[in-house]
Amino acid sequence: DAESGDFVESPNPLTEHADIASLEKAVGFKLTCPTLPDGYKADSFIDISGTLAEVFYTNGSDTVCFRMEKGDTADISGDYNVYSVKKTLTAGDTAVTAEGSESINKATWMKNGFVFSLTSETGLTDAAVIAAVK
Repeated sequence: DAESGDFVESPNPLTEHADIASLEKAVGFKLTCPTLPDGYKADSFIDISGTLAEVFYTNGSDTVCFRMEKGDTADISGDYNVYSVKKTLTAGDTAVTAEGSESINKATWMKNGFVFSLTSETGLTDAAVIAAVK
């Protein structure tokens, strides 16, 4: 406790997994993973508090973070930057909120009782975001 000066470590909400199958088991739902441009490979599978699935894809020069969670929370991306461009893209029957400056750095959408997000360090094209969501 604080009076005795003891440090109590709070539990880490992040749990790493070896693959998508073990991540799906941990969160209790099947992931609807994005289709990213050639060269991106999934290399990190994490659950956050047992409810949010997070998969990192890298291609050597960019990292894309995909998140999925049950519910209707507006934004689960963890990206709190304010971007100069905010627009709506249409991917099939899904409306995608896309934000960025010269390209898309954050995309969020809802479908079938789940919320999704994609964030990219260097940014994706509109076409790449639409293809990922479809």
